[in-house]
Amino acid sequence: MTRSRNTARRSGPRKVRAARPRSQRTAAPEPAKGSDSEIQVLLAQARAVLRSDPAQSRNLAERAVAQSKAARNSTLLAGAHRAVGNARHVLGDNRAALRSHAASLRLFESVRAESEIGRTENARIQPFILLGKYDHAQRAARRARRIFVKRRDKLRVAYVDLNLGNLYHRQDRFATALRCYERAFARFTTLHDAEGLAVAFSNMTSCFVGLNDFNHAVAVCDRARKLCVRQNLPVLLTQANYNRAYLFYLRGDYGRAIELLRTVRDQAGQKGDKHICALCDLVLTEIYLELNLDREAIETTRQAAALFSELHMTYESGKALANEAIALGRQGQLADALLLFARAHSVFVREHNLAWPSLIDLYSSTVLLKQGRVDEARMQCAHAILPLERSGQVGKAVLCRLLLTRCELQANRLSDASLHVDKALAMLANQQLPALSFEAHFLRGQILIGLDQRQDAFKSLQHARLAIESLRATLHRDELKTAFLKDKVRVYEQLVQLCMADPSRQAREAEVFALMELAKSRGLMELVFTAARNARRPRKPNSVMNQLQDLRAQIHWYYERIELARQEPSQSAAGTLPRLQTEVRDLENKFLRRFRGETQASATVSVHSLASTWSLRSVQSRLQESETLLEYFIAGDDIIATVIDRGGARTRQVSSVSRVQRYVHALHLQLAKFKLGPDYVKEFEQLLLEATDSHLSELHKELIEPVAAWLQKEQLVVVPHGLLHTVPFHALRNAEGYMVDRHTISYAPSASIYMHTSGRRGAKSRANLLLGIPDQVAPVIRDEIEAVSAILANSSAHLGEQASEDVLRKRGPGCRVVHIATHGNFRQDNPMFSTIKLGTSYLNLCDLYEMHLPVDLLTLSGCATGLSSIGAGDEHVGLMRGFLGAGARSLLLTLWDVNDRTTSKFMTSFYQAFQNGAPKAGAHRAATLSVRQSHKHPYYWAPYVLVGNPF
Repeated sequence: MTRSRNTARRSGPRKVRAARPRSQRTAAPEPAKGSDSEIQVLLAQARAVLRSDPAQSRNLAERAVAQSKAARNSTLLAGAHRAVGNARHVLGDNRAALRSHAASLRLFESVRAESEIGRTENARIQPFILLGKYDHAQRAARRARRIFVKRRDKLRVAYVDLNLGNLYHRQDRFATALRCYERAFARFTTLHDAEGLAVAFSNMTSCFVGLNDFNHAVAVCDRARKLCVRQNLPVLLTQANYNRAYLFYLRGDYGRAIELLRTVRDQAGQKGDKHICALCDLVLTEIYLELNLDREAIETTRQAAALFSELHMTYESGKALANEAIALGRQGQLADALLLFARAHSVFVREHNLAWPSLIDLYSSTVLLKQGRVDEARMQCAHAILPLERSGQVGKAVLCRLLLTRCELQANRLSDASLHVDKALAMLANQQLPALSFEAHFLRGQILIGLDQRQDAFKSLQHARLAIESLRATLHRDELKTAFLKDKVRVYEQLVQLCMADPSRQAREAEVFALMELAKSRGLMELVFTAARNARRPRKPNSVMNQLQDLRAQIHWYYERIELARQEPSQSAAGTLPRLQTEVRDLENKFLRRFRGETQASATVSVHSLASTWSLRSVQSRLQESETLLEYFIAGDDIIATVIDRGGARTRQVSSVSRVQRYVHALHLQLAKFKLGPDYVKEFEQLLLEATDSHLSELHKELIEPVAAWLQKEQLVVVPHGLLHTVPFHALRNAEGYMVDRHTISYAPSASIYMHTSGRRGAKSRANLLLGIPDQVAPVIRDEIEAVSAILANSSAHLGEQASEDVLRKRGPGCRVVHIATHGNFRQDNPMFSTIKLGTSYLNLCDLYEMHLPVDLLTLSGCATGLSSIGAGDEHVGLMRGFLGAGARSLLLTLWDVNDRTTSKFMTSFYQAFQNGAPKAGAHRAATLSVRQSHKHPYYWAPYVLVGNPF
């Protein structure tokens, strides 16, 4: 189930403890060592740096304790113990803080220092709250308030109100907490206390967030930040920035939230503030869950839980348990998820929290629904909804309504489902909760489809699509966009299906085409668009980049060790391999976490501007007379094809996924038999060819024959979708022969990407760069590089260690052609780390994101260099994505493991035709036919595909 956590599973803006009112400080002569005056100076200094450097504050206070004991001054010793406790609290050690405060209180009570007793009781409130000792906190607050009211100390009464507000906030009693903060704020305003105002602003932000009043939350948070800057309050500024990052998240601005949380976490870590570090991790967990990064969510929430446990913060530990349970449930570990939910529920019951037990009931019901226990899920959800609605927390109540909608939908009770979703939409009116808005409109669309109200369903799904677009536009990192769409592309598919089911729709082809393009490779489109606009100048080094460089060096060291272990036949090497692979995966995940936190240098592009750039009409006008564009789209089980040329556009359903999938699987099984060795291939050569041709014929019948009458042009650009990306369309055949016999065929991830790559100007330089890494496994690479070098004029060839990443980065951008002959490794388990080997390193997708290669043609002559993980939104995650994003107009890649000698022959034939003036697609066809003359099986001549500009 798609679920939003915008307000429902909330770590929340951080509430700041009430600071001690600062007394007037004046310069004084240097006191004698160990005198009362020196102790008072130490205590004044400890108070002065408490917010900016709590570790130094603790050291100063501990010196004051030691000197007070030596001087046998009980009053000063009591003050010193309290100062130590205050510093320990700010550093997150609340148990130790309370021990120091208790020592202080005993001493002040022994001398009946009433005002100091009140101050110490007030200092104890927040540590009690964070440790879940609410009764103790209430008693301390009542006693402190009584003393300060009696003494007419308005400033200290205001600080007691702040701490009381924190107590109510922790129990999700936001309205009551807000009244406490506003009361304190009024007094601080009258008394001109800047630090008190900053604390009040930050804590009011928390309440406004809890009440879903984002406009007030943003305004108050901004005032807090400005005040902290003006008054030089760095610790409070860090806390205000944390609140600001949380607000970015709640409003769906995930990219800015991640960047600011990373910055705040680093700052807090440098200051030793484990509390802020843990809170940042908790919010990052929630964002990762929104973006479908469940594995990252589990790792980060466990990191947060460890810090909260160290700080003895039970309430926050309960939230971490709930987050981990949600992630485990989404990964299918349902029993473990329910156990964690039960533990979290117990935590919040002990905490006397009013909202979270009901919220845990809501979350656990999602797991029950996933198990098919619909009635149990509905009952548990219905039990949770009234407390959530009474709490006034709109987001949580809406989430509950939406889950009830899903329960009723799954039970086919459409009228009940409609009632719940309509209530949810009414509650969302005027709320800035785009993730929940998407979910509500999407579910309403499902209900209306079930009721056969297709026009209204189309409108609801369009609302859902627009909510997706607004959320997606905030993501700066490319791989975050890809993950975000994982559970949301069904919206586009259903919109296409609704259009296809209504032949009377005006401009149906144009509408279907627009929706198909919106659903395809949008992230890659933005990378390509950005590469065309920006030169990607190197960024100034920073701490994050330095960490990434260090991690990259460690990862490459492991790659070398893994390769050596694979080549070494010994038993010890085989035993070492799994350990090395586990360790490098941990490093890769660590690299990705840091990589995602770094601000992307390239300018972000408006998705709306990209979507409107290439309409059907504009694509038609840009196609040449000899060109036809054949674009596929998968919607549910339907495979839809659109054929576009200068004369018009036609759309129809051609086949089903269930049928085509069988033939694709059978084809790949045949191709895999070539791994059984040359003796096997030679013995069954004819049978292998006949079986493969049979599967290629079936695929032709399913995918080509329904639109064959529309494919009259010589130049064919194929835009696959989903599983069709692994189909060699140029090798599909009918009774007349293979497709390559009738057409010159190239490929593109989407029509929009094709338009951008074909619209780019070719490189002015005639220089060519050739890189080859021959070894014992592939010695023919040396011959290939020498042969290509002899064909291409102005070529600079580099072999072995000389074919380095540094050479590629420095010389590649100024070349027309870059040819890389090396080993490729496609990582299905982690496509971001699919690599090609260069002379002294390995190049992966993360590296390519930082590279600029605006070349006419980039050839990757290696095994399966064109393979990609096809994610949601038809996003290719692999080397093709990286090189297109780096600026290459065209790529020559391979779909499966290739034969070294036929690869060398193909490349020689290709470059001879290309050098003689043939377009790239024409050269590709000539090379394909040349290899086929001596090697009839498609295994040898069909793996090579040209992606991008064919001219």
